[in-house]
Amino acid sequence: MSTLSTGMATMSAKAGMLITFACLPGTTAADNGPNGRNGMFTYHLLQHITRPGEDITMLLRDVTNGVVNDTRGKQMPYVTSALLQQHIYLVPYQKNTTLPAEELGTSSKPTVIRKRLVDIDEHDNWNIQNGTYVM
Repeated sequence: MSTLSTGMATMSAKAGMLITFACLPGTTAADNGPNGRNGMFTYHLLQHITRPGEDITMLLRDVTNGVVNDTRGKQMPYVTSALLQQHIYLVPYQKNTTLPAEELGTSSKPTVIRKRLVDIDEHDNWNIQNGTYVM
C-alpha cells in the first residue's frame, strides 16, 4: 500500500490460495460499520463466518453483497482465488456429517464434508457477540 488515500495495490493468489480484501485495489474501505465497532467489511464478515455449512466462496459472496448494499455501491470487496478444492467450509454442519448427493450436487453417493480449516467454535481468540468481534 502506498498511502491510505489511494488504497492497496493489486495482488494475485497463488495455487491453493484465496485472498480477500475489504475493497478493490486503488480504493479505500469504509471504517464505519452498522455496529459502530468494526469497518463495513469486517461487520459483514462477522455476520457469516460462524455459520455452519457455508462454503467459503458463498460466504464471501454474501459478505460482498452486504458491503455493496450498505455502502450503496461505494465499496466493493476484492477476492482473488486460485483454490484447488471445492466445498471449503470454515464451520461444517457437524463433525463427520454426511449430506445427500442432491444437496452437494456431485456424485450419487453421500459425501463427508471436508475437514474444517479452522474450528471457530473451539478457537479461544474468537469472541463474536451479536455480529461484533469483541477483543
